[in-house]
Amino acid sequence: MSQMTFAEADYAHKKRKTRRELSLERTETLIPWQKIERQLARHYPKGSIIDASLIAAPPSTKNAQGERDPDMHSVKKGNEWYFGMKIHIGVDDALGLIHSVETTSAEVHDLNMSDTLLHGDEKRVWGDTGYTGIEKRQEHSERDVDFLIARHRGKVRQLADNDPQKQAEQCKANVRAKVEHPFLWIKHIFGYRKVRYRGLAKNTNRLLVLAGLTNLMLARKYLVV
Repeated sequence: MSQMTFAEADYAHKKRKTRRELSLERTETLIPWQKIERQLARHYPKGSIIDASLIAAPPSTKNAQGERDPDMHSVKKGNEWYFGMKIHIGVDDALGLIHSVETTSAEVHDLNMSDTLLHGDEKRVWGDTGYTGIEKRQEHSERDVDFLIARHRGKVRQLADNDPQKQAEQCKANVRAKVEHPFLWIKHIFGYRKVRYRGLAKNTNRLLVLAGLTNLMLARKYLVV
């Protein structure tokens, strides 16, 4: 009996494809995904709203490792300190659907993640005061977009109610409100206000799943006829 070749051995250990795998392969060859994507892209909103939100982690060292999670860090927000991570998201300015998700430890400034949250085809980018100065950063120097970033509240309060600049700030706020809806679903409805695992990797995977579920719920809300 002749000795089995490496190719034959590799083939022998391959499992038979399931009906599901065969069906997916057939679907992949039949559906013109690239053409569909190009047609949909023409109608996709050109604006993005970016924002970040803190997710708390246990600060206690009373655990098997005897230490805090090394992937989590502290940050001061207002007059309070928070320990944990951040979820950064980019959403479209029409329905508020999430198109980008990034996670970092809590102390990473919102601005540092702004580049990775944009898909590149935006004409407008909306953000709160945490993104002040975004247009001056090197990574955005080649972008042909309008950065519509909120003014600090103190400066807005000084404006008269009938001042066009104050009315413009109100319009900005109305648009930015759409980015709060995904955070409402992820943190309050799905209950992810605190991390479930140690480390960023597992929490990131869970948050990506929740972001997908959030999009399904938001799409159902807006698109059901």
